[in-house]
Amino acid sequence: MKLSRLLILGALALLFACPPDARPNPAGQATTWSDFNFIRDIAASMTHVYFATSNGITVYNKATRNWEEPLTGTEGIDHRDIQRIWTDRFGERIYARTGTDLYEYAPLFERWYPIASLPEIDNDSRYVSPPDMLVMPFGFSYGDPGVMYGQHNRTFSFNVLLDDGSGDVWIGTWGYGAGHYAPPTNVMELLPFGLLQDRVNAIWEEGDTLWVSGAVFGSLRTGVTGFDRDDLSFTYVESGVVAGFPQIDINCLTGDKDYLYIGTPDGLYVIHRPSQMVEYQITGRSGLIHDNVISLARNGDSLFVGTEEGLTILAPEGDSLSFLYPSPLSGLRVWDILPYDSTVWIATEQGVFRYFLADGRLQHFRDPQMMLTGDVYAVEIHDSTLWGISNDGALQLDLVTGRTQAHRLRIEQVWPNALAVNDSIAAIGGSRGLLFVFYTADPVFTQRFDTFDGLPSESIFCLQFDGDFLWIGSDKGLTRFWWNNPRRGY
Repeated sequence: MKLSRLLILGALALLFACPPDARPNPAGQATTWSDFNFIRDIAASMTHVYFATSNGITVYNKATRNWEEPLTGTEGIDHRDIQRIWTDRFGERIYARTGTDLYEYAPLFERWYPIASLPEIDNDSRYVSPPDMLVMPFGFSYGDPGVMYGQHNRTFSFNVLLDDGSGDVWIGTWGYGAGHYAPPTNVMELLPFGLLQDRVNAIWEEGDTLWVSGAVFGSLRTGVTGFDRDDLSFTYVESGVVAGFPQIDINCLTGDKDYLYIGTPDGLYVIHRPSQMVEYQITGRSGLIHDNVISLARNGDSLFVGTEEGLTILAPEGDSLSFLYPSPLSGLRVWDILPYDSTVWIATEQGVFRYFLADGRLQHFRDPQMMLTGDVYAVEIHDSTLWGISNDGALQLDLVTGRTQAHRLRIEQVWPNALAVNDSIAAIGGSRGLLFVFYTADPVFTQRFDTFDGLPSESIFCLQFDGDFLWIGSDKGLTRFWWNNPRRGY
């Protein structure tokens, strides 16, 4: 008890010794899930296993056999530079080493503090060598000790193996995440966790699951990741493995109970979800107005496909598909598509259009402030109010009264890519971080967030509100940001 009190007092002293600008963010503000497939080290207590990956520490509960939240929301350490990790027998202490320093984790403050040297650690865990034989999961084989072979002759090495002293051996691979086996049966179990790739260009929400994907950028494994927010489990539709689905940049995605619709620079891929097989690839040759698909939206049985040079509407017609090309949009880059009631709002490089489903009419919206006349990158509707973002800022349009309200924003703050709106704020993501517009306040005010506020990156591509949280897709993964954290004042 005395030692614990001393530790708390010491942590408080370090906390309040910081200058005001260096004060840590409120605990739990931002947690990031990304590519955790590259594992550098493992530590195990009686209850948990900690994997030090190239994107931070992940946590596996041995008793429940489930993953817990990663420690990527903690402060005071460079998560991508953690090389070694240690814990004691009961998991009361966690230590880490980066390329230059040693740290101890303070769970009370969710923060790491530098230490001068590593203390003596009571733990029975020990590193072991790869076994000569392992019984592998379906689709994999085991060749030379410590080498796992997957589909298409891909090889993944065992980077670290840890015997936790209770009869279990934990494996950290370089490229395929975590695994586990128990001698003497030596049956290997894969423990998937995290995204296939770091960059998140698109989010599609389906119940408790967020489906995410993005550009390849040299990632070893790529495709679409399904993240169940309830139990922190992951489902993958891996590109470069599924027949007809190559490793390719994914610009946008949506889906239904049977299919995933994936927009890429090489057209639209339609993947049958139960079989994970590509059922169609639709390109300019087979009906799209252009190959480069940059926005998607479903409305009933129709699929609206926004491309670099216009819009294509796909609708079932008997046993085939019909293709419709609204001519006023021909040649225009279609940035975003939003179905609403009996209309579809379309954000383009020449402003916003409204498409009437009943008769196919297109109406070009003109706002008095002339804010949405050029590139409009995203549109959202909340409580009968349409929002659009352009290089000049954000505009509100009351769809009942027709009144508009402009929020002119400095372009050097946020170059807009993404938009999400709730009852009190409009969140705008871009190349300079995240900007909140508190549009219900009097007067209206804004606040910017960046890496100093716990974001892993200032390059933001998509946003999705989830109650008190905001999901942020960036080039460093998928971040859950506690926008309504009561411990952070605005």
